[in-house]
Amino acid sequence: MASKNRTLHELSSKNFSRTPNGLIFTNDLKTMYSIFLICLELKEKKHSNDTKSFLFTPFSKHFPFTFSYQEAIQAMGQLELKVDMNTTCINVSYNIKPSLAFHLLTLFMSSKLLHTPQDRTRNEPKEKVLFQPTPKGVAILQKYVRDIGLKRIPDILLSSFNSMELFTFERSSVTDSIIHSDYLMHILFIKMMGVKPNVWSPTKPNDPLPCLSLLLEYANNDDTFTFEKSKPEQGWQSQIGNVDINNSERVSPLAHRFFTNPDSESHIQYYVSDTGIRLFENKAFGTSKKITIKYSFTTKAIWQWVMDCTEIMHVKEAVSLAALFLKMGLIVPVLLPPSRTDKKKFQISRSSFFTLSKLGWDLVCWKGYKSNNIRAPNGDIIDLDISLTSHVSAGDEKRTLEENDGFAQELLISSSNHSLNKLDYVLNDPGMRYLFRRHLEREFCVENLDVFIEIKRFLKKMTILKRLIDSKRGNKKINIGTSKNNVVKTIDSALMKQANECLEMAYHIYSSYIMIGSPYQLNIHHNLRQSITDIMLHPQSPLLERFPTSLDDSLLESTESNSSSVGSTDGHTLQELPEVILKPSKTSWNEDSLFQKQTPYQISKELKPAPLNLADAHCNETSLEQSNIILRYSSDDAEDYNGTHNSLPATLKILRKLYPLFESVSNEMYKLMNNDSFQKFTKSDVYKEANSLIEIQEKC
Repeated sequence: MASKNRTLHELSSKNFSRTPNGLIFTNDLKTMYSIFLICLELKEKKHSNDTKSFLFTPFSKHFPFTFSYQEAIQAMGQLELKVDMNTTCINVSYNIKPSLAFHLLTLFMSSKLLHTPQDRTRNEPKEKVLFQPTPKGVAILQKYVRDIGLKRIPDILLSSFNSMELFTFERSSVTDSIIHSDYLMHILFIKMMGVKPNVWSPTKPNDPLPCLSLLLEYANNDDTFTFEKSKPEQGWQSQIGNVDINNSERVSPLAHRFFTNPDSESHIQYYVSDTGIRLFENKAFGTSKKITIKYSFTTKAIWQWVMDCTEIMHVKEAVSLAALFLKMGLIVPVLLPPSRTDKKKFQISRSSFFTLSKLGWDLVCWKGYKSNNIRAPNGDIIDLDISLTSHVSAGDEKRTLEENDGFAQELLISSSNHSLNKLDYVLNDPGMRYLFRRHLEREFCVENLDVFIEIKRFLKKMTILKRLIDSKRGNKKINIGTSKNNVVKTIDSALMKQANECLEMAYHIYSSYIMIGSPYQLNIHHNLRQSITDIMLHPQSPLLERFPTSLDDSLLESTESNSSSVGSTDGHTLQELPEVILKPSKTSWNEDSLFQKQTPYQISKELKPAPLNLADAHCNETSLEQSNIILRYSSDDAEDYNGTHNSLPATLKILRKLYPLFESVSNEMYKLMNNDSFQKFTKSDVYKEANSLIEIQEKC
């Protein structure tokens, strides 16, 4: 065990990571939002002196867990979160100006993380209104609280606002685009359609909520889930108290027969994700000669479910994802009135109707329900097997499926064996990886997969760092005076940034998975853990005292403002439909080794995890969820810094030592998953579902 005097203090100040078209990385938004809610310390009942006089009257309705515009701006001005563990202290702080705080509130609302309970159709923030976290926002908070190891549960997590099981995606560490495959999209489509048709009616009972024990992943009465068992009084059990976490009769505060209507303009419509989108049953289309479609739905309903029930933060990304269902032939358009589906492009509208294609119906597999069909005026059944290319196209017709450049590829294992019975296949396909993760969550060992993926990304980032070092060495031969200096400065800047990001990723992996007492401590060999600890607790820190940052009022303007709201849901379509660019990959480079040259390998069509891009360029990535022994994160105004070149050799020395050790951890996790978890996975119900889905795909 490390001695008490081996304590490392670090301070980093950093900018938000940005996508190629200027949007804030999804993970950064989720982190900022979670810290914001934790700092607000929302209560079910506000004290009278906590509220402004203009917010309440003697006849006003009470809304739990709410906060005012002024409280939000004030809290963002000085956000600070401190997490103490036995051997770790993490301090996270932000200082955000009022104008930037307003932009963040706008983003939180457009991302469906906040809504206004007094005006549920409002989609933008405004002074003198109350804000309330949504079920999606509470689910994101729940995940962050577990990941960071927070001892005290925010009160809202024990309330009926905690009701959502979000569908989460893996994302490119470079562009933040969703890594997906056809198989993953089929899984998402099945999840979106639900286990049975969710036909809306004003008399339909409220959707049932999952038990808190399931959402909190807390099913033991002996407090086995505490991040530090040596202090059980600090665990979650002391807070749960008399809360019945197994109560299956909970009712959501957002349940309302009007606001859950598919035609409603409510900002939030779904408070659970497992009942599927709301459908119309036996709806008639046409004028003089009407036809009846068994089950139909609008593109607005698809978009609403994606925004409410998945982790997607940006409006245009949700539109692109919805359009993929059309591209893949899972849904077909209804071109008869009252449907106003455009023949040329995919749009989000309450009057743009679609129905399931034959492939879509086969995938959802609603047991006990007759096949989806169209009934002609004479009563005959029309076979629904329409070609995808016959009508609507998603986005600009000139933009087609393009080959991915391979840079954003996140394949984990080089394997030519595509058998479902091999772990490599499961790890390579985003859809199978999603199902495997579900199984590991049930077995309470998902951290083995998480750290495996984190280390693979770390090793990949180290490969990029090596390329920069090679570029710097190559440019030493240039003798062009000023031109050489500019090239060297550019490479040095990129080199230092990349080295710091690699080191911070290493600290995150260490403090989250490897360190004794970490939130997700791995079962690895003691000598390996100790070797990594000796490097991490080195007396002299290689990190900069402060990184350069720029957090000004222009940070969230321009591109963010374009995606802050749905646009004209009352006017039938979005104001600007983004081009949908899906880039499946044919070739990917294995970049696991920093010192060995790798050769490209081919993968088959079904193993094409691809990023869901909204732009073509790349951007650099940094994560806000990183920590080390005592690590303080802060974001404020930009500051000049010196000593960059002096700290670089120390940073590279640390990384050079960590590389083979982290690779060993990755190998241990692979062996553990292959020998134990994967064997159990092949006998699970989730695996049987995977086999059934693959059989359907092969028939189509």
